Amino acid sequence: MAQAPVGEIVLSERELAVCLAAFNKSGMRMRGFCPFHEGSTGSDLVVDPEYGRFHCIVCGTCGWTESGWKRYLSRRSCTPD
Repeated sequence: MAQAPVGEIVLSERELAVCLAAFNKSGMRMRGFCPFHEGSTGSDLVVDPEYGRFHCIVCGTCGWTESGWKRYLSRRSCTPD
């Protein structure tokens, strides 16, 4: 896990794969185990792969997936023509 400069957590693709090993997919969101609190039910962590964001509905931890954080940084550094 890395810390994003804005203070949010960035989960690597490997860490995310472990959390979502037995994920439930509902619509465009994936749900899995939260790595931040004990007793996760396996559907506490909600991941939106389109935006690259995640949050836990129990402990409130939120952040970015690694690919989502990279997309965010690349869009942020773009300048309009």
